[in-house]
Amino acid sequence: MNQIPTKGVLLLGSTSEIGIAILKKLSVAKGTQLILVGRNANSIALFQDWPGKVSFLPCDLSKIEQIRDVVSTLMTQYVIDFAVIASAHLPAELLDDDFESVHQTFSINSTGLACFLSCLPSMMSKTGGTLVHISSVAAIRPRIKNFTYG
Repeated sequence: MNQIPTKGVLLLGSTSEIGIAILKKLSVAKGTQLILVGRNANSIALFQDWPGKVSFLPCDLSKIEQIRDVVSTLMTQYVIDFAVIASAHLPAELLDDDFESVHQTFSINSTGLACFLSCLPSMMSKTGGTLVHISSVAAIRPRIKNFTYG
């Protein structure tokens, strides 16, 4: 596999299984920095073999103030030229969950993700980077009563 020429790799949704699986398949140069963004810092342990520095930025995509803080940090402290966006979801059974759980699920998958993605092009404009967006794993992990596609 050819190495991806990159300085910084961003994984948004670092607790998602599919995002982790994609990053583990990437071939990157020694010294490439990995920036994990997600709700669970335990995901950093999965990247002990990464060939460069690994950083974790906590962010719940249902919280606008956390998104603002992370975007500001990314824009001022990191060079990102490869991003994997694994649209995380909370496992909501939409017919059975309370309104708060349904609202949080849509906040993470829609509003929070759109806010973050609106800033990503300007973060990567200096490097002309690559963006990989995986928006659903419903095809391979369907859930009863979860209306992914209406």
